[in-house]
Amino acid sequence: MDKVFSLERLQDYFYRDLDDELTYYIEIPFHFNWNLFKKVTFNVKNNLDNSNFDAALAFVYLKNIVEFIRIYAKNPA
Repeated sequence: MDKVFSLERLQDYFYRDLDDELTYYIEIPFHFNWNLFKKVTFNVKNNLDNSNFDAALAFVYLKNIVEFIRIYAKNPA
């Protein structure tokens, strides 16, 4: 499935979806396979006070492919 969207860069490696105020993207330096992604997500969720978010792997094709993790959170703070 493809999605077209607009991003605002908030700071290095961190973006906000301009069409969906609850969605953010974190640029990552390499491709996570599914097992590594599950381990990282599990560790993050179990070490935060607010673990009420959904995460998914994503990528964006700019001049080259940029790997991202998409974060959907109602209260990201």
